[in-house]
Amino acid sequence: MNQMFSPRSVPSPKSQRALLRLLHKAPPPDISFTADDILAAIKKTKVSKALGPDGLAPIHLRHIGPKVAAYLAALFNLSLATSIIPDRWRQSIIIPLVKAGKDPSLAASYRPIALLSPLAKILERLLHPILTSAADLSSHQHGFRSGRGTTTALFELSDAILEGLNQQKPASRTVAVSIDLSRAFDCVRHDQLLQDLVSLNLPTGLVRWFAAYIRGRHDRVLFRGALSKPRKQTCSVPQGSVLSPTLFNIYMRDLPLPPAPAKVVSYADDVTFFSQHNHIDQAAQLLSEFMPDVVDFFTQRGLTISAAKSSVTVFTLDPKEFNRHPAIIVNGAALPLLRKPKVLGVRFDPLFTFADHAREVAGKVSRCTKLLKALAGTSWGCAKETLATTFKALAKPHLTYAAPIWSPTISASSLRRLTPPSAQSRVATRCHPSIISMQRPLFCRSPPTTHCWASSFGGPVCNPVTQITTAASPPNLAAVFGRPSDLSTRKLWR
Repeated sequence: MNQMFSPRSVPSPKSQRALLRLLHKAPPPDISFTADDILAAIKKTKVSKALGPDGLAPIHLRHIGPKVAAYLAALFNLSLATSIIPDRWRQSIIIPLVKAGKDPSLAASYRPIALLSPLAKILERLLHPILTSAADLSSHQHGFRSGRGTTTALFELSDAILEGLNQQKPASRTVAVSIDLSRAFDCVRHDQLLQDLVSLNLPTGLVRWFAAYIRGRHDRVLFRGALSKPRKQTCSVPQGSVLSPTLFNIYMRDLPLPPAPAKVVSYADDVTFFSQHNHIDQAAQLLSEFMPDVVDFFTQRGLTISAAKSSVTVFTLDPKEFNRHPAIIVNGAALPLLRKPKVLGVRFDPLFTFADHAREVAGKVSRCTKLLKALAGTSWGCAKETLATTFKALAKPHLTYAAPIWSPTISASSLRRLTPPSAQSRVATRCHPSIISMQRPLFCRSPPTTHCWASSFGGPVCNPVTQITTAASPPNLAAVFGRPSDLSTRKLWR
């Protein structure tokens, strides 16, 4: 497990050694923290009892006083001034957790969870605003950024697809290429990442501290009470670190942009290129000619494209073109055709109806309904507050996730599959027909599903989803957006 979870060994190139000699001469950064900064950062951390390599847990830091905070501030300032990192801060303990439905006898069936020193994570949290403000990220990057997320990334893709389908004949076809990177976070080259940090508007002394922090790290795996030997990391960003998502965004910010009218949308290591044209061959040719530049970029940075897990999808209104397989070559192999890909957790389909996604969500919500029925009862069941909390924790996230993307275009039949929230609220308040035979049913009414969807999307006032929040409760989304069977009515969404 330690060999599988730890990244492969990469020799240090001469360019990295020359860069380290240059950083070694850098003056200390003009950055210092006070005890109040330490206490404010501790309050923002999650309360956890998991012990790090130094034997401390985040919950321990919640009980420190002003004197300890002042000592930590002096320790952090000394580390920044000298670029010396304690060894325990550069160690991590990996806890393997078996994946759902996987064979526990195989090492590949486990997901690594890294435990870092809570003191190091406090210092990372203090440096994170400085690194974020200096990171000049590209507009196509939506991952781990304030005000952006999976919904904004999906909206950019879905809006372009709908715009092409709503055009007058001949409508524009959209060819989308989803790139899958194999263990992207574990293959980040330190020399290239340090060069990217030097190019930012950061103090050279702070880049020197980052170089000392990401280099010389060791991992150990704790499995069934046994602790493995330390294994050195020669590449990758620290797993579980506060700075790792931002460092990876900086590592990916120079991704080459496709020639117009093709576009790219990325969320961390999930990259999707798409092109539109009246003819599928023309749209595919533009992406095919651009793919060598993408492969060269990833190869230069030590990232590997998994051609078997990557895919190409065609969005069109002509059923005869559903099985058209555009020839997109990556590393000498043609990307497989996937008619219904899952992009950032949302199931797409060629007609852009999201029927399969609604079916999957309805299945997950149905399983939650059965669980609520098992927990509810006339005399022995859980309290109404407990049942309502269970519904909000298990079912509501599936209904609200990326709802502004797929809810305006689903059909009436797909919408009916997602109407059980009112039935679930009756279960949560013990008003379900199966459990109220002996008592008088209580009047209960939960917020409509559309309100749940609208509350999960903080869009502008002119957005139809935002208008639902202040409008009267409609029976369903069709009353607001019109019947989505006609593509012309979907223009209201844009």
